[in-house]
Amino acid sequence: MRAAYAQATCQHQQVIKAPALYSINTWIDHQWQQLLRAGIAEVTQCVVLNSAQRLALWKTIIDADIDALPLVKTDQLYAQADAAYRNLMLWQLGVGQCSDNDPVHGLFQKWFRRFDEQLKSNRWLIPEQKQEILLHALQNGELATLTELHLLGFDDIAPLTHCLLQTAANKLVEHAPSAQPKQSLSQQRWPNRATEIAAASAWSKKILADDSDVIIGIIAPNLGQIRNEIEQIFSETFELTVYDINQPRYTLPFNFSAGTPLASAPVIADAFALLKWMSGQIPFDSACALLSSPFWIACDHAVEAGHALNRLYQYPKEFISSTMLRRALEQTENSELLPTMLDIDQQIRLHRSAAAPSQWMDFLLSTLQQLGWPGRRRLDSVEYQQVSQFQSLLEEFTSTTLVRSRLSFEDGLAELLKLAQSTPFQAKTPDSPIQILGALEGAALNFDYCWVLNCDNQTWPPPPSPNPLLPIELQRQHNMPNASAGKQLEYAQSLTQRLKHCAPTVVFSSSETDGESELNPSGLINDLPLLCEQQPEPPKTDWQQLTANWFATSTHSWVDCATAPSINTAKQQQSGGVSVIQWQAAMPFNAFCRYRLNLRPIPAIEHHLSASLRGQITHAALASFWQQVNCQENLLQLDEENLVRLISRCVADAIENLPGQHEQLTPERKLVEQERQTAIINQWLAVEKTRPDFNVTQIEQAIEADIQGIIFKLQFDRIDQTGEQEYVILDYKSGATSSSKQWRPERLVAPQLPLYACFWPEQIAAVSFAVVNGKQQKFDGVGELSVDITGVQKAEKIAETDWPTLKANWLADLNRTVAEFKSGITYNHIYDNATVQYQTDYLGINRLQEINDNFRLWSAEVSHNA
Repeated sequence: MRAAYAQATCQHQQVIKAPALYSINTWIDHQWQQLLRAGIAEVTQCVVLNSAQRLALWKTIIDADIDALPLVKTDQLYAQADAAYRNLMLWQLGVGQCSDNDPVHGLFQKWFRRFDEQLKSNRWLIPEQKQEILLHALQNGELATLTELHLLGFDDIAPLTHCLLQTAANKLVEHAPSAQPKQSLSQQRWPNRATEIAAASAWSKKILADDSDVIIGIIAPNLGQIRNEIEQIFSETFELTVYDINQPRYTLPFNFSAGTPLASAPVIADAFALLKWMSGQIPFDSACALLSSPFWIACDHAVEAGHALNRLYQYPKEFISSTMLRRALEQTENSELLPTMLDIDQQIRLHRSAAAPSQWMDFLLSTLQQLGWPGRRRLDSVEYQQVSQFQSLLEEFTSTTLVRSRLSFEDGLAELLKLAQSTPFQAKTPDSPIQILGALEGAALNFDYCWVLNCDNQTWPPPPSPNPLLPIELQRQHNMPNASAGKQLEYAQSLTQRLKHCAPTVVFSSSETDGESELNPSGLINDLPLLCEQQPEPPKTDWQQLTANWFATSTHSWVDCATAPSINTAKQQQSGGVSVIQWQAAMPFNAFCRYRLNLRPIPAIEHHLSASLRGQITHAALASFWQQVNCQENLLQLDEENLVRLISRCVADAIENLPGQHEQLTPERKLVEQERQTAIINQWLAVEKTRPDFNVTQIEQAIEADIQGIIFKLQFDRIDQTGEQEYVILDYKSGATSSSKQWRPERLVAPQLPLYACFWPEQIAAVSFAVVNGKQQKFDGVGELSVDITGVQKAEKIAETDWPTLKANWLADLNRTVAEFKSGITYNHIYDNATVQYQTDYLGINRLQEINDNFRLWSAEVSHNA
């Protein structure tokens, strides 16, 4: 209305004096200010509590009885209690009227009385009580009444508010929003929510392309639930560069009536994460993200933060504490971040005792300042608004000092975070041609075009959601909001009628599915004509179109990535050991990425004992066992009781001596794992007892192998002497073993045992895996022994050649594979699918899934140009 007045003035048209236009809450505040200026004692001596103060007071009252409701989510309970109390005020009901046989409602009456006592004894008010006082002031003549009061767009007014409005004016006039004289109404149906929103966005873009001066309304009854999805699809439709991080933020041609939680804004979310991290611990992913955040001093020391991040990756845990961060920084020489971390840690230790919210605000701001928040980079307009609103939020948090005295740092930070999560942020932006609104806001406005989303039977009318702290019958009897399906239907019918007349062209749409749920159009739009029985697929968004036309809009050339710079060092020690050869044999490009470029995936966070960790325990326990037993003869002399006792002790020592910290190894898990490993190793030793006589000559023996001038470090789990002075190399495997076919010398994708056989200085008669796990215990190897070991096959059976020749062929293949690696052969080709299935982390680099499609597009481009 104000915009229309301004427009008429600019066009020099005749206008009348601008009327006093208020929202209902602004009008009540205006009347309250008049009462304050009048100096009424009842008003000037009272304090009106804001939302944060009311919730803090409810928390104090409810927490005293929370044990009576062990399964209730207290965060929701505080807000529900506040809403219930305010509804009783608005509907002019007393606490005695909400009594029934439900113990929960009885408990609420108890809270209600305590809350009421606190308000009266401290001269506090809630906003609804302002209306009561204003009503009495008008009735007593302390406030002047108006000649006329006009209401526009009100569907439902609470009894107290309606009584106040009637008393405030000699004449109360209610107006319905103006209706459009000529209309085009239709409904559309789409397969799912995403295509429905995409259709609305494409429709809006087409209209704006024809006429940029129109106003388009996009109405979503459940806007709060699907806001992010709408924003993503509309952004992809209208702005190609919206995801380009090199582009500064700019105003999009649409805006929302619904804000997002302030706590979800990156600059605010990082502030809370930093405070929580400095005082305790945060999830691993959050810690990694913070070390790359631009909103604190880490961005000024990116190299140091990057080193700390790499160290944290080496020891992935579910949670990362501030102590672990300091340890990571301690490894950096002349660390510039560490002194700040140490100083903050000391300050937090000194502030562990409870304090008033006002004191915590000063401490939080001081800590954030030390951390360099919100960063040295100049904030853009939206970030600046978010930081400003956060500072206002801190003042609101400080105001809770009025209703409670002291709380701990952790509780204070948690309270502030909840406050930020419940506080909406809406960026101040210029008017946009597309207004995306909820049903209530949209029904009171007029547009040139309007599209109403999600008019399905699950969304519209909305399902009832009565307040659980008030008797349902009481809520239905007094027609309170959300109390019953009938009330919701009445509400939806009224808004639907308004929406049908809010623009000359109005489209109502619905989805056929939402996830796995089937949907039908709402009964409130069944009278509208269906635009098309079979809806076509919506046009692609500009973002999708850009991707589809990528090759057509630029020039490409196919780059040969088959070779990389060679390794020219005469003698070079190669980290990775056997794995280097295995990766080169299976997939050369992945080997280059991992061992030449040192690109390693982020280790997964384990919430249980990983297979790798269990394997370490098995290896260490067996090494300890054979260091004490030495040979099969001593093994056979141990009775069952002593054998189990020795195994159990070796396993316990192996668990306790594991390198590094393992949070998942709780005392209970240690005991369970000790019992499990003891049983498995005992079963394995039963297999060892059936072998021909042997002595254990080497345990955990390390040697170096020089292949093509590259030095590989090898470590043998165990070497046995058996038969006629024959040596057998054993390698423990707690997981699955390779197929014997992989030992054939065409291309060794399982080079571990062949390496051992070729580079142990003594003559080796056989090599074998010792498979030790819960499913099986067996030998799996190859060689040429004078005695029979079940599972160790003859060379002739595997490669149709004798043992010396097989080893010679192995050596030749190992030299050939290492020569490939050294010379920079990086073929992006899979030689062994069984091995590469464990290398899926590199698909984003080798892009194997895209190669054929990209090559086809490139070939077509070359043919077209030719």
